[in-house]
Order: sequence, then C-alpha cells, then structure tokens
Amino acid sequence: MHRPGYIELDWAKIQLGEIQLIPSASYSYWGIHSEMQMSLDLLAKGNLNARKLITHSFPLDKINQAFETAEDKEKTHAVFVALIV
Repeated sequence: MHRPGYIELDWAKIQLGEIQLIPSASYSYWGIHSEMQMSLDLLAKGNLNARKLITHSFPLDKINQAFETAEDKEKTHAVFVALIV
C-alpha cells in the first residue's frame, strides 16, 4: 500500500549493495514545498550558483564547530554551513 510522503525501499538491496542513505530535514516537513521547487528549478537551469551560498565549511571532525557556527548566525553571518567529507 502506497501512502503519501512515503517511499518504498528495497532494504535487502540497500544493505547488500552497501548503499549509504543520508537523511535530512525535508522541505516538505517545513511546508515550503513551492519555494524548494523554485530553488531546485533554478539550480537545474544553472540560474543559481549554490556554491556562492556556502559561507562556511568544515571537515567532518569539526562537526560540532559547524553546528555552533550555523546556530549563531548573528555572530558568524552564516548562510549555509557545509561539511567536507
């Protein structure tokens, strides 16, 4: 049975294929679907350079510093904080 908002996955194939899933807070969760779709369309058409939005980047071992930077936007002026893996 298919339910809206759910994706059926073949867990055996994911596990045997050693596929890594990285979940994130979804735009649909926050109710900004139309804005996210606009952003994705702009990215796909090359009209938006997402790299210019990254104001800070950290290696994975500095993840706590990355979270602190993202959280204290008034002090750090962070727009988008990225982890370099």
